[in-house]
Amino acid sequence: MWFRIPGLLYNYLYYYCGIYQVQGVSAVYDNFYEEIVNLDRDSERQQIEFFLEKNGLVFESVEYTVRVVDYKGSIVGTGSTQGEVIKCVAVGSDYRESVVFSRVISHLLEYFSSKNINHCFVFTRPSSVSSFLNLGFKEIARAEPLFALLEYGLGGLKTFKEYLRRNRFQETGAVTGAVVVNCNPFTLGHRYVIEQAAKNSDYVYVIVVEEDRSIFPFDIRFELVRKGTDDLKNVKILAGGKYVVSSTTFPTYFLKNESPGDIERFQAELDIRVFGAHIASELGINKRFAGTEDYCKTTAGYNDAMQKVLPEFGIEHIIVKRKRTGDDLIVSASHVRKAIREDDWDMVKQLVPKTTYDFLVSSDAENIISKLKSSDTRH
Repeated sequence: MWFRIPGLLYNYLYYYCGIYQVQGVSAVYDNFYEEIVNLDRDSERQQIEFFLEKNGLVFESVEYTVRVVDYKGSIVGTGSTQGEVIKCVAVGSDYRESVVFSRVISHLLEYFSSKNINHCFVFTRPSSVSSFLNLGFKEIARAEPLFALLEYGLGGLKTFKEYLRRNRFQETGAVTGAVVVNCNPFTLGHRYVIEQAAKNSDYVYVIVVEEDRSIFPFDIRFELVRKGTDDLKNVKILAGGKYVVSSTTFPTYFLKNESPGDIERFQAELDIRVFGAHIASELGINKRFAGTEDYCKTTAGYNDAMQKVLPEFGIEHIIVKRKRTGDDLIVSASHVRKAIREDDWDMVKQLVPKTTYDFLVSSDAENIISKLKSSDTRH
């Protein structure tokens, strides 16, 4: 097994919950059946949706779902996965003191093992945290009353913190700033915010979102930021891993949502609490800089959440007014992508540093440009 389950817990799961390799459609122990749900079958999917709704949850985008049914065939528990995240876990009210919860989680852990995934996250309600802690999960952060984030397995947050320690500035400055960016691609607008942070800080960490859901892949985005800020000697570029604006900490960031509500707001708060508790504390960050946001309501909501949450961690939130062109156009990655789609390369040249422009007109960018022109993704 890839997951190292402690001995007593393993014995408990083995004898009472039925640990096994995920191979067939179902398994049965103690009058409960575990069944893999066919998500392409409307009837099965609707049953899960109805069960979750009864338990105060929404069936989100998932890749794999297991349900536990009793001897009558009624669903008594369910859980799903998306990537490396366990979510949509629910147990019927009459079975919460039974082994149903452990059966669901042990099944999903074995599913991860069958996929050679040795680390996973849980996105759940704060009220469910203790149940996961009892099975060896570790809490990372929570945003009451909607969300808590936990993890299980090898590596994880401890490994990411080791990466941060290896790459932090050797000297500790009185003012240490941070800028979190996606940069799809890197623009003069991003450069301006980073410049302002560099002018007003002893040291600045620019943390690049690592989630690969943008037109420009992470390795390209990271390199464009590095080259575009190479002259700023008090600036260091870091990767955000799975702990900064990722599908784990803030999944709705990557969706098209023009009317963000409570879910997006509390997900943003969760991401910011992970930043404050585990990243800023590791790097000594006491200021976080961000540009104003006039177009994307999700990002604007994220800025509002930073204003609320960061002071709890002793971090000042500083908004930098976005850079504009001579024609009063905000310099943004979305405007760069629009100009590329329209083959307006004179406009592109006004919006990006030379390092970004040189890449965009090179043969290395041909596949990205082609993909961009056939896409309308927000990121």
